[in-house]
Amino acid sequence: MAASSDSQGIQSVHTALRVLEALCENRKPMGVTEIANHMGETKTRIFRHLRTLLADGYVHQDAESEKYRLGIKL
Repeated sequence: MAASSDSQGIQSVHTALRVLEALCENRKPMGVTEIANHMGETKTRIFRHLRTLLADGYVHQDAESEKYRLGIKL
């Protein structure tokens, strides 16, 4: 279920979940720019969310390509 712009909740949580959904939908590693473009968000905002998701194990970053994919927790 997509959140509407007037829905209540924590916007950063909605964004983090949308990042995970983007990675799940594409089923391939994605770079920050690719995710940001897919979501219509800024690269800076997506990068911050990815770093948090990475630190908590929800996404994994390939050392060579620097692209992200779903992590072991998912």
